[in-house]
Amino acid sequence: MSRSRGRYSKYGYATDPFVSAAYTILTKAGVKLVETGKAELIAAAAPELVVGLPNTGSDTIVPQLREIAPVVILPGLPVLEDTLDTLGAITGHRAEAAAVARRLTTARTDLARHVKASEFAGAAVSALSACGEDAFCVYGNARGFGPILTDLGLRRPPQQALKGNEWGYENLSPENLGEHKAEIIVAFAGSVSFGAPSPFKNPLLDTSGSRTGEVDFSAWFGVGPLNQVWVLNDLDALLFGEGRIADASAGPALRARITAAS
Repeated sequence: MSRSRGRYSKYGYATDPFVSAAYTILTKAGVKLVETGKAELIAAAAPELVVGLPNTGSDTIVPQLREIAPVVILPGLPVLEDTLDTLGAITGHRAEAAAVARRLTTARTDLARHVKASEFAGAAVSALSACGEDAFCVYGNARGFGPILTDLGLRRPPQQALKGNEWGYENLSPENLGEHKAEIIVAFAGSVSFGAPSPFKNPLLDTSGSRTGEVDFSAWFGVGPLNQVWVLNDLDALLFGEGRIADASAGPALRARITAAS
């Protein structure tokens, strides 16, 4: 994402509900969105700083971006608190970033108390998705949602307790779906599935006796403050029926929870 005095931004992901919500938030804030991977459009925005993630499909333009403005590439598997601190430091908004981190900590602590006092205390959470026709992905404990589950006192199945590959997931053959049953099963829906059916539709995944729900891939896979409050919202809805699993329309209200004045 690039940033300038004119508040321009490049934001390039598939249009999952989380991304649609982010577009709405950015647009309402007066941020101009330009097409992914077009260095000339970013140059025209005259950014003072360019911030991005590695291996997003646009890495080839990084040398061109460095001729336009300083470039900061965040880690592929970032830690949210470190990312907030970095973004706060490089944009001159460290105090605001710290305030967001504190609100997220409070939200996690509140939900952790609820989980601890419930039937779900110590329950295992399995995270899966379709990844194309007859292909599935299983997600490790390194993405943004993994540390959240740990903070809530929830566990991961043994096969999902590690990081996974450099992006926090592993490919899974359909015949191994049954190994990923747990008390709570979430299926990531959206761009990651490439239009393939949910793993919940595969008879090899036994969901009897499990609490199940479909959640947005981009929201749960990404690491950022809006991602985290989105995941907390979804877990509250899935486990306790508090509210509903978020869609694109929920984005602005979720953001307000962590950016409102203390």
